[in-house]
Amino acid sequence: MQSQVDAAIEARLSAQIWRPESLSALRGYQPTPHSLAVASGAADLQQALGAIELARAADLAGDSDGCRRELRRANTMLRGS
Repeated sequence: MQSQVDAAIEARLSAQIWRPESLSALRGYQPTPHSLAVASGAADLQQALGAIELARAADLAGDSDGCRRELRRANTMLRGS
């Protein structure tokens, strides 16, 4: 799911007009999927990333139902983009 969301973020960014580099980029900070989603203005992709984080937390807690629920939510957000 993470790679699918990452690909959607990259596709959204590549379709946008060029913008100047941010201060963080000029300072050498590497972008994260979340920072790229924010830069693209993609609220749906930001929500998908949040659902993936919750799925990981549920998985670590042994909550397989919660993990699957959050992955379905991430998938729904991704398909809506």
